Amino acid sequence: MTGVAPVVKPLAESALLVELGDAIAPETSTRVLALAAALDAAALPGVHDVVPSYTTILVAFDPTVADPAAIAPAIHRLASETGTSGVPSGRRVVVPVAYGGADGPDLGDVAAHTGLPADEVVRIHSGAEYLVAAIGFAPGFPFLLGLPEALATPRRTTPRTRVPVGSVAIGGAQTGVYPMATPGGWHLIGRTRLRLFDPGAAEPFALRAGDRVRFAPEDRGDDDRDDRNAVAHRVVERDNLLEPGILVRDGGLLTTVQDLGRPGFARFGVSPGGAVDRTALILGNRLVGNPPDEAGLEITLVGPRLEFGRPAIVALTGADLGARLDGGAIPRWEPLRVRAGQTLAFDPRRAAAVGVRAYLCVAGGLAIPAVMGSRSTELFGGFGGVDGRALRDGDVLPFRDQPGDADALRRRRLAGPPPRHAASVTTRVVLGPQESRFTDESLATFLGQPYAVTAKADRMALRLEGPPLAHRGGPDLISEGIPLGAVQVPGDGQPIVLLPARQTVGGYAKIATAIGADLDALGQLRPGGEVAFRAVTVEVARAATLAYRVALGEDAVVAGRAGVIGWGYGPDAMPGGRTGMEPDRPERAAEPWTPEAVVRLIQALADADVSACTLTAPGFSLDLRRGPEGGLRPVAQPAAAPGHDEDVVVAPMIGVFYRRPAPDQPPFVEEGAAIGAGQAIGVLEVMKTYHEVTAPRSGTLAAFLIADGDFVEYGQAIARMG
Repeated sequence: MTGVAPVVKPLAESALLVELGDAIAPETSTRVLALAAALDAAALPGVHDVVPSYTTILVAFDPTVADPAAIAPAIHRLASETGTSGVPSGRRVVVPVAYGGADGPDLGDVAAHTGLPADEVVRIHSGAEYLVAAIGFAPGFPFLLGLPEALATPRRTTPRTRVPVGSVAIGGAQTGVYPMATPGGWHLIGRTRLRLFDPGAAEPFALRAGDRVRFAPEDRGDDDRDDRNAVAHRVVERDNLLEPGILVRDGGLLTTVQDLGRPGFARFGVSPGGAVDRTALILGNRLVGNPPDEAGLEITLVGPRLEFGRPAIVALTGADLGARLDGGAIPRWEPLRVRAGQTLAFDPRRAAAVGVRAYLCVAGGLAIPAVMGSRSTELFGGFGGVDGRALRDGDVLPFRDQPGDADALRRRRLAGPPPRHAASVTTRVVLGPQESRFTDESLATFLGQPYAVTAKADRMALRLEGPPLAHRGGPDLISEGIPLGAVQVPGDGQPIVLLPARQTVGGYAKIATAIGADLDALGQLRPGGEVAFRAVTVEVARAATLAYRVALGEDAVVAGRAGVIGWGYGPDAMPGGRTGMEPDRPERAAEPWTPEAVVRLIQALADADVSACTLTAPGFSLDLRRGPEGGLRPVAQPAAAPGHDEDVVVAPMIGVFYRRPAPDQPPFVEEGAAIGAGQAIGVLEVMKTYHEVTAPRSGTLAAFLIADGDFVEYGQAIARMG
């Protein structure tokens, strides 16, 4: 690309942004596509994603293999050597379209805005040739250049909550095709039966950046409309479904299958995804003898109820969400043997006050088929994991046979202490790539004031709330690739930190990028938690992330002594009685519950390196866990949630409480109104999901104890019954 000097900007330690222009134009797209093709052909070591957009290229790489200081000169060299002759020819793709009617309900609106007859809109739209400048927003969604100026139409004032699959649309000066059912604000002028995205196909994407597209009008009757409704994708069936595995009795708030993600597909609009807390998943897999990238379960805030159909060695890592095995406490961050028929459940009353995601790893791994090289669940795209969705009652998760000897696996232990979660964290960032789009006061505020995590946080992003950050020249820019950890700031001035399930391109100014070593702790913040930002150099960011990766290597786990849990004591205990997992020592006769017996039992458990256990007897229950200084210590029992009082309605989980199903709708119930048992009185928004809050009995709703839109903790009183 002789004569064109790209601007290369660092995005923390794992990505670079290559800028080749400042306006959307065919000649700029030509340069972008030529350099992207040259980067693909060069196959620079460590580079795993090259994401072209209108004026930029995002280059993402593994910092343990590639040094950004070495990649930047290679990009400049390739740009100087590559001319327009290096532009890939691309394919010419004809997209058949049924215009107007039920397939294009907004064709009349476009005609009215442009002052053209509807058939003239169709003639002009189908008569042009379009360049696929980028793919993003959703898997397979093409951003097309070449819409005739006469057809430019502002986006809808109110976006649709669901745009049908295959819809052909106009938004501003752009046209495109929706490859899946998503929200959208463009005007729908037609619909195609061509599958733009099919994750189960050998070639999942119908279009690539650089392709040339023409739309061909066609008439289709109602007989084939069902075909068009089925173009989203086919569901990928799980193998070994009838094999005994893990039976899901309750999916919890949001439990999904996740591994370390699917890098390499961001150029097609597919998020890398994967576990939000990579440390927890990697160490969990190492503890049970799996490869570090094996798939496990990511459990969010309110855990599932899982019944094991056959014996397994498992490890539970990440946040303490109150896990119980057949009602007994279990150790975390170490292997645990589970018998066939046992049930793993989570009690929110016993959960720690910090941390939002736990991970369950099973020795051998989950027997879930890979989609595009990964078993991770892509919720937005609806593929991977279990049919592209969260677990629900009735799902079966088969798992493979455990690798190696069970006793050897159970002796594995972390070489050092597990990560500690906190209510507030300091996250290191590298400023840019658009820090110049913010005022000096905003930069000082961003680095000097803490921000609170809102209830709208999810796997895609942490949406923060705090002092607003003012822009220079507005928040919007030409859409470009988004790296992991990007901190974008929309028009309201509130930062958003992008996590693994982020969108692949976006058009908000980004003030900084969080470094890889700090993202796991960031992803464990609960709504209401706080994050502060501290600027570092790219060199510091890379050194920190390399040290973080080393700490997760094979040496992170060592062989240790197997634990003992589940000794039965008391007049009703069977000799050698068990809870949790089977003992490794000979059976002992039952012993009466006396203070001396309890002391002896606790000492025996401590000597056996047990991490956690529960001692129970009629009218007595004691949770013990190993403290940081060694030895077993009692765990303070949380007070019972006030739900036992049927005169009080309490929050079943943390979140934001709303009295109305939507802002423009009436409340579920008014104060003083009669209500029935189980009737909804409001909803809780948590991690961008909604859950009903119901009355514990029939009666009247005497009064609400919190305001509409208040943030509530688990067990907090919401309303009083009459």
